[in-house]
Amino acid sequence: LHHLPPTAVMLSEYDDLRASGDLLIRQLQESDVPVRSHLAAGMLHGHLNRNASLKEVDRSLDFFAEVLRG
Repeated sequence: LHHLPPTAVMLSEYDDLRASGDLLIRQLQESDVPVRSHLAAGMLHGHLNRNASLKEVDRSLDFFAEVLRG
């Protein structure tokens, strides 16, 4: 994985895929790939499809915006 660029990972707290995301983050860190992550507390898979007026959805969108701004 050492050839990968800096990576951002978003996880939902109650997502069946969360364990895979946690593993990816650990593997990237072990490969010295810069990684930023955000855990959306209390959220299910696909939470970004929910209304942005929900605080955690808004926080998730802020995370992505911050990553894109660099």
